[in-house]
Amino acid sequence: MTLHSGSQLLAAASYDQRRTRELLALLSDPVRVNEVRDMASGKLLCVTGLYGRDEESMQLLLTQLFAQAMEQDCLWALFAALDAPASPAADDLLRQQGMRPVRPGDPSLLLADMSAPVVFLQNVETAIKPPFSSDETVLSAIRQDKRFFEGCCGAVLVDGLGIGDVGNVVLRDRKHLSQDGLIIVVMAINRDDQRLVSGPDIISRGFIYVRENEDIIENTRDVVRQILSQSSLAGEDWPALKNRIKDELHRFIFEKIKRNPMILPIILDV
Repeated sequence: MTLHSGSQLLAAASYDQRRTRELLALLSDPVRVNEVRDMASGKLLCVTGLYGRDEESMQLLLTQLFAQAMEQDCLWALFAALDAPASPAADDLLRQQGMRPVRPGDPSLLLADMSAPVVFLQNVETAIKPPFSSDETVLSAIRQDKRFFEGCCGAVLVDGLGIGDVGNVVLRDRKHLSQDGLIIVVMAINRDDQRLVSGPDIISRGFIYVRENEDIIENTRDVVRQILSQSSLAGEDWPALKNRIKDELHRFIFEKIKRNPMILPIILDV
């Protein structure tokens, strides 16, 4: 998508639309794909490049791009810097749109929930500068896109006794649980002598029917046992141990049955 003023190119974006199951061809990294799948589902607008002469040009282009994507039922927007990192101005603008790093501290992969735009409802008409501020074609396009965004985002949902206190993280977790279920890994470790006392026990909810899939549960338990045998059980190492259990089980389960449940390791200090 491009933005021109006469014959002059002002801004350009490279993009396509993909389902989460099609992301491997774009990102070429199963770990990064799983990180995105942990947070998003359905159709994504995938932006791989954003260039512009100035911030106003890129803002106008993004407004048109997001409006078009929402009309085509994209649920999430993903920015993936495949060849070169975004310029500081482009990175700042993407974050103003509500995009946040999929992996903390990594600006090369950003994600935004299209159902909760942050600045799409801002008064762009008063923020843009000449020559756009006097261009009636540009102003008309902005007003049209703004009305569309207001129509998409105007509903207020009440959850329990609060209004607006259920954030995107909570809603994302609820969606993840409803789609893929939950696995809880429980183990008891003696902190003093770094010894496994009991477990690991596997508790499954909404994932698979345990009685008909005991082999998968037992294989999952074996993976955790192997991790424990190769890791330090000292108390200060437990956070890293939990992360390793989650990563290894995600990889094992996805390879085994192409499912991506939420995994919650619990270590009891006895």
